[in-house]
Amino acid sequence: EHNLDLPEIRIPRDRMTVLTGLSGSGKSSLAFDVLFAEGQRRYLECLSTYVRQYFKILEQPRVDQILGLPPTVAIEQRTSRFGSKSTVATITEIYHFLRLLYTRLGRQHCPACGRPLEALSADRILALVGTELAAPGVQLTAPVVRGRKGIYRDLFARLGRMGFDRVRVDGIVLPLDPIPQLARQREHDIEVVIYESSATELDPLSRDQWVERALKLGGGAVHLYAPGGDEPRVYSRQLYCTRCRHGLAPLDPRLFSFNSRHGACPKCSGTGTALRVDPERLAGPPGVSLENGLLKLLQGGSPLERRRRMLQRFWLEELGLTPATVLSELSPELRNLIFAGGGPKRRPGLIPLLEKALEEGAAPNSWSRFVEPIRCPECRGDRLNAQARAVLFRDLSIAQLTAFSVADFRDCWSRFEPFSAAEWPILEPILKEVRERTDFLARVGLDYLELNRSGDTLSGGETQRIRLAAQLGSNLRGICYILDEPTIGLHPEDNQRLLDGLRELRDRGNTVIVVEHDADTMRAADHLLELGPGAGKAGGHLVAEGPFEALCRHPESLTGKWFGADPGGLEELQQGPGADLSAVRWLEVVEADANNLKGIDVRVPLGTLTCITGVSGSGKSTLMEDVIHRGLAERLGATGPVAAQSAAAVAASTRSSSPTPLTGSAPSTVAPASTPRPSTTAGCRALTGFERLTRVLNVDHNPIGRTPRSTPATYVGIWDEVRRIFAATPESRARGFGAGRYSFNIQGGRCEVCKGQGTVRVEMNFLPEVYVPCESCGGRRFNEETLAIRYRGKNVSEVLAMTIEQACEFFASYRGVLRPLQILNELGLGYLTLGQPSPTLSGGEAQRLKLATELSSHRTPTLYLLDEPTTGLHRADVVKLIRVLKALVAKGHSVVVVEHNLDFIWASDYLIDLGPGSGRSGGRVVAAGSPRQLLQSTNESATARALRREFDQTPLVKARAMG
Repeated sequence: EHNLDLPEIRIPRDRMTVLTGLSGSGKSSLAFDVLFAEGQRRYLECLSTYVRQYFKILEQPRVDQILGLPPTVAIEQRTSRFGSKSTVATITEIYHFLRLLYTRLGRQHCPACGRPLEALSADRILALVGTELAAPGVQLTAPVVRGRKGIYRDLFARLGRMGFDRVRVDGIVLPLDPIPQLARQREHDIEVVIYESSATELDPLSRDQWVERALKLGGGAVHLYAPGGDEPRVYSRQLYCTRCRHGLAPLDPRLFSFNSRHGACPKCSGTGTALRVDPERLAGPPGVSLENGLLKLLQGGSPLERRRRMLQRFWLEELGLTPATVLSELSPELRNLIFAGGGPKRRPGLIPLLEKALEEGAAPNSWSRFVEPIRCPECRGDRLNAQARAVLFRDLSIAQLTAFSVADFRDCWSRFEPFSAAEWPILEPILKEVRERTDFLARVGLDYLELNRSGDTLSGGETQRIRLAAQLGSNLRGICYILDEPTIGLHPEDNQRLLDGLRELRDRGNTVIVVEHDADTMRAADHLLELGPGAGKAGGHLVAEGPFEALCRHPESLTGKWFGADPGGLEELQQGPGADLSAVRWLEVVEADANNLKGIDVRVPLGTLTCITGVSGSGKSTLMEDVIHRGLAERLGATGPVAAQSAAAVAASTRSSSPTPLTGSAPSTVAPASTPRPSTTAGCRALTGFERLTRVLNVDHNPIGRTPRSTPATYVGIWDEVRRIFAATPESRARGFGAGRYSFNIQGGRCEVCKGQGTVRVEMNFLPEVYVPCESCGGRRFNEETLAIRYRGKNVSEVLAMTIEQACEFFASYRGVLRPLQILNELGLGYLTLGQPSPTLSGGEAQRLKLATELSSHRTPTLYLLDEPTTGLHRADVVKLIRVLKALVAKGHSVVVVEHNLDFIWASDYLIDLGPGSGRSGGRVVAAGSPRQLLQSTNESATARALRREFDQTPLVKARAMG
């Protein structure tokens, strides 16, 4: 499979095995593409074809035989795949148990007045309903199905035999003859129409008899519909508000699900957020005229184009403005008329029109710069509808309970005691499941997370540990768990707690396989398998196996070379006296208070490699992304010669304060209550010192391309030059072939059967999709005429199949091609082929490709921001990465990195250590200075302790580094 070449490999059952080796050596291929894929395939083959249609079945791995493989569960580290409607509570299944708790023990209150609901007696219902039915045209129904899927033919037939002739299905009255046809996979509400009042009473039965029959069929509840009304008035033996004269249906677990129409807030559909158009962003920078600003917004392609004439007439004729009018110079009254609307003719404002287009999904992506997410004004961020929010347990709604952090949630149950004899049998099994999950979240350092934290805001490491907590709570045994670098995002201080969790999984009778480079994890493993010796085609072999100590003594093991008694190749980690910061300029952040930051002042030296450190949840990513990146993006986008931009876009085209002393924590600096804080979207009061910067670039882990047509060669920009090289060959010129002939994205030279992709997808119904080589071109992407053209004996398809390392030698005489390839090789990506589809690249590989693009270009002074760039890298590759980032600094750029890797931390010029704890216990600057200063100080930060412990374990490294 891929580059694997393993005649035989043995992995011990019920043990923890670590797969290690260079990046690209085949670890993930063995773990996920072979073991996980085959384990999942075997399990799914036991299920019916009906069930299998709901699963994406992985392709069968190319392996002769696998014996003794149990069912597999993969817990990967890729950046959170959860959407905004997933939360920490739903991912860990804690929320499922809380929904059951509130269904059984929650006390309902009236959503309108807040009074507790009470039960109505049958006589009281008869009296109230009888009064309502005295008016003509009132319809009495009995609810028999509430929000359930199915076709219900038997139910309709039975109701017909009982003498009923009409039902109300999803709000529509239908006859029972013929039997209504319902969609099987949709949820339905079904009510039996019992009686409809009329001006002349003709029914032989009294109204009371009809009501009693409705109560019996409806399980103690009846609905009344006014003439032409869609919303019923509910009367129930269980839930009724005597003040508002309104009843509610009995509690159901779906009522507390914001992923269900029964419980989701109707305004935000369960996301808890809404979009608001910011007038300041819409107005643009000071000095922009209507002609160059708002009027341009209304031009071709805009959803507001049909409103353009009306708005222009309103602004230019009724308000007396001109296209040259500068918006920032208008009075607040005129600006309000433009944005909010009004005037004698009550003209609509621009902002309501924009917000309507956003709600309808008609807004282009370019409008995103005008909007900001806010809390939903209806549910105030709780995600649930009014009825669900009005159900309380111990005076707390389920939304209020899940707003607690994991630590506070664990503590709150002691305050809820004592539990009554009626409550405890329900609570005991629920609390057991919930506590197991929260205890593990705390053990792996995630007790700072709120249970309602949105899934799309979680890092890859947090996501993996949360899923691990869910698995520990499931109590499964006999499973093979496969994890991809679980220490990502975890400070070395917290590693031991994670390892305890992995050992617990193993001790329950499970097999644990971990892809990892972390030394602590390798030391804790029962067995290690090292793949290599190199990457790509040079990898895929079993180099060594055994316990950590045995690999450290193995003569061919990279583990022994880099982690043994005398590790070599660590020259990049040697520290001199530290970078000279006396002449550098400083980027200064004043009173940063985004998320859990405590109004801190931070100084970042420009022209250096700066590392932001701290335990998980201390505020590192908030400081870098929400404060520095967002703040500079806003300022440079308005004032700098080059707008702040994302890495993908680039590839496609305060107050002075001294550094925090190392002897203790920095005091929190908060603006006095009497001083108004200037409003800022960057999470700080001021940001200064960026005048010499022209760009800020967040080099993230996001994919560089979403289709197989994107490749490393096209991304770094060398493929255009390669096509020109082929077009310049004598045979190509003789045939009249231009550079476009060698593109697999346009017609002419590509194979038209597979459209230049080399493979054709074959649908297999309930089997996994199969991609087979194109029969026409044999997987070579191009037609025969194009493939006949050769340069130095290779055709264009063979060049795409070259590794980056091979291409460096092949194109050695072309500097425009060679330089980007050399940088990719230096970054440890020499094993990738030029034509490898971008979607198959890992997050770390994508991030290094973006770095290579920057290094190969001549950019103006830029601040590069990276979040854990060592993800997926062996120690040998970390040293290469450090070398490349220092090359960026040598070019006059600045690099700020959030990182936990101790090698990287030690090689940095300057450290900003946040803490001292996570969540509310973090958000302060614990220390700032060079790594040497931090190591030699008496400061007791988590990073200082981790550095000392690492040097105690490898004294030779310490002697070299400090020497």
